[in-house]
Amino acid sequence: MKLKKVEPRNYWMSDMFPTNFNQLVNQFFDDNVSEMSPNTAFFRPSTEIKETDNSFNLSLSLPGIKKDEVKIELNNGVLEVSGERKTEKTEEKEKFHLSEITYGKFTRRFQLPENVNTNKIDAKMSDGILHLSIPKLDEVKPRQIDVK
Repeated sequence: MKLKKVEPRNYWMSDMFPTNFNQLVNQFFDDNVSEMSPNTAFFRPSTEIKETDNSFNLSLSLPGIKKDEVKIELNNGVLEVSGERKTEKTEEKEKFHLSEITYGKFTRRFQLPENVNTNKIDAKMSDGILHLSIPKLDEVKPRQIDVK
């Protein structure tokens, strides 16, 4: 029998996401999806990142969290989303047979690219999903000047 060394912090993430996906997200947003810190070990919201011609769109799955319990900050080009999914109080007589819902504080950080307009970031929450729209800056295109 041969033993294989397992990295407990990220072995399951590498199975879920191919290395090239991790590299894509890490290079573009500088957010290591396979790294877990003590604050996010229990609850780490699933995140989706999309790019259009005009914006970057982030969606974070935050079921059970109210919009006023979510904190969004922008500091030096880093967008930080944080909050907490609190456990519900249970009766002493209740007996769990299965519990797959995770609770706890979370923080997600995304290094934004330089070509975004941070003054026009829009955040909306609906049906437990936080939607962030980060518009791109208009590209400065070369302009031809006619000689008169």
